[in-house]
Amino acid sequence: MTIPLPDFSGMSDDEALAYATDFLTRLEDVVGRTPDDTEMLDGIRRLPEGTVGALGFILYGVPAIFRPEQAEGETGTVVFALDDGERTVRFCMEFLPGECRVTEPPADPDAVIRLSFAVFLRIAFKFMDGNDAYLAGLTDVTGDVFLATHLDQWFGVPGDALTDEATAARLASGARS
Repeated sequence: MTIPLPDFSGMSDDEALAYATDFLTRLEDVVGRTPDDTEMLDGIRRLPEGTVGALGFILYGVPAIFRPEQAEGETGTVVFALDDGERTVRFCMEFLPGECRVTEPPADPDAVIRLSFAVFLRIAFKFMDGNDAYLAGLTDVTGDVFLATHLDQWFGVPGDALTDEATAARLASGARS
């Protein structure tokens, strides 16, 4: 399944920024105030973008919220298999010196992390630590466990992407009609 990225075409720069800010604020609110996974996913499904659209928003900003100084030169590929109760969505984060890219899953990744979409969102928005989720049995990791359980420390929260110049430029280039 291809994960749709946000479509800002036909919007001015200010409209696109306002739309993205509003969506990520609503998403973080649902994640932060809802301790029950089913209730959280129901709340996200009620958002116009739904669960797959929410994931698209987060992945769109991944390059901007990656903190290479925290990764300390680690490299590798990590495949995520996220279960939202209706489907499993797979994507890969490829870590290179100084950057992170979201790609299609390779045949032989360094690690595979299987987790619920709700747990992924709690980790992404810093309501939960990836290592704690692993130790609590909320994730299933194969391959490089160290890489898989520490990579959440290499990122800011999704809303940080809106203050990054590169993301703002990408958003603006897609926001012109």
